[in-house]
Amino acid sequence: MRFRIPAWEGIRKIGQSKLLSLTIFIPILGYMILFNEQIIHIFELSKDVFGDLAHEKKNLEESPSVSEDTKTRLFYFYFGFTFLGIGSLLYQVFCPNLIKEHGSDREFIREEVGLMTEKRFRLVSAFLDQEELASSIDLDDVIERYKKANNINIELRGKEKEAAATDLMLMQWQYENWSSPLVRGPIFFLYILGFLVLAIPSLEMFYKVLRAFLS
Repeated sequence: MRFRIPAWEGIRKIGQSKLLSLTIFIPILGYMILFNEQIIHIFELSKDVFGDLAHEKKNLEESPSVSEDTKTRLFYFYFGFTFLGIGSLLYQVFCPNLIKEHGSDREFIREEVGLMTEKRFRLVSAFLDQEELASSIDLDDVIERYKKANNINIELRGKEKEAAATDLMLMQWQYENWSSPLVRGPIFFLYILGFLVLAIPSLEMFYKVLRAFLS
């Protein structure tokens, strides 16, 4: 189950969107925006372009009001953006900072390997050992290689330490990337659900435009 749910690295491609992060406010402020009297009529289809298709559920004898089609579209937009907003909120709260700051393991290692110190190496290795992420053999091997690097000539010491640090950082990345599957699952589901709901009025619009074009 753990590796069937998209990793944080994949979810990050959606969650880090600045535009999508604004949807966090939709569950709180969305109804004030989408259902504002001044904005509602923006969602009305043009009668001049679509004719009766734009008002097929509206009684034209009544005073001007919001058609049922427009109300339905507003609900689709509201719930779609709300699902995306809840997903974005959960992403911001639960996604590991390491994943937020670095888009891939290569980027993480390239930017951070030069900052690896003896103390940081010990802290990371102790953390991974406690979490039992990697097999003890692999982790012990990396730790042993890092320690032995202190006993070789200075010309090779830096390269050996960097190689061991790179392997350790890769283990750290994998742990963070696949952590919290019970949270990643709902976030991914909310993103997919939100986009699907938002796609419904777009598909309906496509159908009506096509119908108007062919009529």
